[in-house]
Amino acid sequence: MVTSIAAKVSITVFSRKDNDFCGYVRNDYLKVGCGFENSWEMISILESMFNKLSFPQSFVTDKRFSNKNKNKREINFKDIGEEMTNKEKKAKAKFIVSVQYRQNATWQGTIQWVEKNKSQNFRSTLELLKLMDEAIAEGEDGNEAKVSFENDEE
Repeated sequence: MVTSIAAKVSITVFSRKDNDFCGYVRNDYLKVGCGFENSWEMISILESMFNKLSFPQSFVTDKRFSNKNKNKREINFKDIGEEMTNKEKKAKAKFIVSVQYRQNATWQGTIQWVEKNKSQNFRSTLELLKLMDEAIAEGEDGNEAKVSFENDEE
């Protein structure tokens, strides 16, 4: 039986280049992870994980220009190992993302910024990416007023 814990993923960002970020996604429920080079690749990996679990259930099917799936990229998940745990210690930022729903062709859930112990709900995948980008930018610039994360207690 798949529970909501399955839709909780850890996203570790190692670097930021060309206004995008790269890092590693891991799902402790599946005990797998995968590196990503940009935010689009990260979203594709997460979507693939959720589809593999069929949780959270998607309420829409993907649209395609053709009926052929030959362009569909296969994600190579790897078992989580010690090597990745050591790399995570050198990360720019780490997030715990819990996706509760996949409705209206996007995701809704909660993101926790681990280093600052701050959480925020998000209503779309774009909002999730914006929150992550703001947090990473704060870590580089030291500009705290820019980030819209809120504490859980508030």
